[in-house]
Amino acid sequence: MFKNYFKIALRSVWKDKFFSFLNISGLAIGIACCLLIVTYVRYELSYDKHFANQENIYRIIIDGSFNGRDFTGSQSPSPTGGIYRDQIPGVEERLRLRNTGNWIVKYEDKVFNEDRVVFSDETFFDVFKIRLLKGNPKEVLNRKNHLVMSETVAQKYFGDEDPVGKTVRLDNDSDWTVSGVYEDIPGNTHFRFNMILSFITREDEYNSQQWLNQNYDTYLVLNENADPAQVQAQMNEIAIDKMGAEFKQFLDMTYDQFLAAGNSFNYFLQPLGDIHLRSDGYGGFEPEADITYVYIFSAIAAFILIIACINFMNLSTARSANRAKEVGIRKVLGSIRGQLIMQFISESV
Repeated sequence: MFKNYFKIALRSVWKDKFFSFLNISGLAIGIACCLLIVTYVRYELSYDKHFANQENIYRIIIDGSFNGRDFTGSQSPSPTGGIYRDQIPGVEERLRLRNTGNWIVKYEDKVFNEDRVVFSDETFFDVFKIRLLKGNPKEVLNRKNHLVMSETVAQKYFGDEDPVGKTVRLDNDSDWTVSGVYEDIPGNTHFRFNMILSFITREDEYNSQQWLNQNYDTYLVLNENADPAQVQAQMNEIAIDKMGAEFKQFLDMTYDQFLAAGNSFNYFLQPLGDIHLRSDGYGGFEPEADITYVYIFSAIAAFILIIACINFMNLSTARSANRAKEVGIRKVLGSIRGQLIMQFISESV
């Protein structure tokens, strides 16, 4: 029976080639456009989801106003992460990153202008579980003048040689030892570093204890039972306590006077999964996107698919009116309603 349905369906398509082409191509184009948009939407929504424990990783965001001007951003003071880790029970680990721009990197007679270079705490590979191809994740960033590089960058500098232990010169003023090589960071990540330098190298220069000095992207890892809202409240309590003397020293006012003048200053936690699409001008290592466009493209995909299906059904319905005689003959020959429905469904499929 189904073989007969299939045979008749092919005859029907072949009999009216132009109509069949128009109907099938319209639906196919609609589905193809929908799938392309869905692929884009899924990619945007997948940012940073590949990190293990990503649901427990947060970035510290500062938000406030001073003298009538609002400010917001992802950079926080150097001491925040360590103090929060030590004083807030729900915080398991912290990580500071500092963007350093481009560096001139030299190895033997090779010279490159390397971008996407950052300084990082030794906890980088504890927080972000990026696979190290060479080196010990606990040790690669815990010594001065040591760095790790991506697999692609290592291949560019050293070819098939083992990079670990090799020395490169940065900006013609300091020698650095390669202590590890990590797997290339996926494109759907809010950072894509080529080189990561040990923060301890510039500890004296960068490790300012001033809370009004905002220079670092700081990440916190919370334990599974921690309440982010409660952690946020504790963060701000500690910050107010630590910044009191600095408000007096640099702004000549107490924190209460700062607030009474209509100013504000708060920290909050941004989930890792929100950084790419919901940063709202916070800044970061890569250009941020907007969740609004994801919603818009999703609506467009649904609209295209609905229109394509409606168009297909309308054309099929219009065509069926021309087959009333065929339907009548089939009924006379004993076809029942279910068989006729199956026939038309098989033709549509």
